[in-house]
Amino acid sequence: MQPILVTGAAGESHQHWQQWLVEQVLTWSGLPVVEVRPTVFLENPLFRAGLSSIARDGTVRLPLGRARTCPVAAADIAAVVAEVLADPAPHLRPV
Repeated sequence: MQPILVTGAAGESHQHWQQWLVEQVLTWSGLPVVEVRPTVFLENPLFRAGLSSIARDGTVRLPLGRARTCPVAAADIAAVVAEVLADPAPHLRPV
């Protein structure tokens, strides 16, 4: 049986609550599941615009309020997903 790949992010919103609920259902189902939860994508134009403040005044200004995030490149997520799909067994574990 092939694992089901779930993508999403942890957080406090209706969308994230629904994602959490889907993860719970998949966990309860007993199906082999691998979850991938990327946060903010590095390619996001809003994130790139925020980096211009580094040169201007030595700060990073993003439209995220006081939230903490770790931007990740879409290519890095793709590489991880490709590895998981090629050999899922080492990545299967309870959430």
